Amino acid sequence: MNTIQSAAVLGAGALGLLYMQSIQNKLGESAYFLAGSERLESLIKTEYKINSQSIRFHARNPLQEDLNPELILVAVKNHHLESILPLLKAASGPSTIIISVLNGISSERILEEALPASTVLYAAALGMDAVKTGPDLTFSVKGKVLLGSRSNNKTEELTKAKEFLDSCGIMNETPQDIHRELWYKWMINIGVNQLSAVTGAGYGLFQKDPFLRKMMDEAMTETIEVAKAEGVDLTEADIKRWHSLLATLGGKGKRPCSRI
Repeated sequence: MNTIQSAAVLGAGALGLLYMQSIQNKLGESAYFLAGSERLESLIKTEYKINSQSIRFHARNPLQEDLNPELILVAVKNHHLESILPLLKAASGPSTIIISVLNGISSERILEEALPASTVLYAAALGMDAVKTGPDLTFSVKGKVLLGSRSNNKTEELTKAKEFLDSCGIMNETPQDIHRELWYKWMINIGVNQLSAVTGAGYGLFQKDPFLRKMMDEAMTETIEVAKAEGVDLTEADIKRWHSLLATLGGKGKRPCSRI
């Protein structure tokens, strides 16, 4: 099995920058952002700072050149997913592995329908506290990527992607049931992002404010009931599991949704 020698990231938000830094350190010019003509120049010219370290990234337009990277990591906001499908279709091919780190439980199915020739892996980004302000990204915890196949089987593409993430220093795990983990991550999004969007609260307040924690837990409990109706066995133990993870995050970090 050959190792991945080229990779692209679509989306230069907090997660996109976080992962591209590690991927570019591994692959150099064979790692690049995908962008249309309206974003391409800006990505190339911008000097980003990641934890105060200056860095520039490569960017290429798949509508203007034949790329076919072996792996594409999709890290846009959910409401941008439909609009970037033409870029993905132009960039990908039968040998392309696609990983989506979008929140929610639907992006993988959308990508599978739009890109039937490519392999879409199921994934959730968990446990990072990255915050992007303009071209600056700060974080204290990188978190990890939960990765799996639609069938939950250990496929060649899954093994290849995992080995690549390992080689880039991106922490990852392959859980027994990736679909359950997607619902677990969605439970967190429902419990934290909504309140953060309304209150502006960062992780620090969720760690210590009893009123916020109560509302967070109540929202997560509602998500558990929805998951059960869909045949997914989330339980109150998953809320406690989140409490343990929350305690490890930087107190000043905000969920991405809090900046919408």
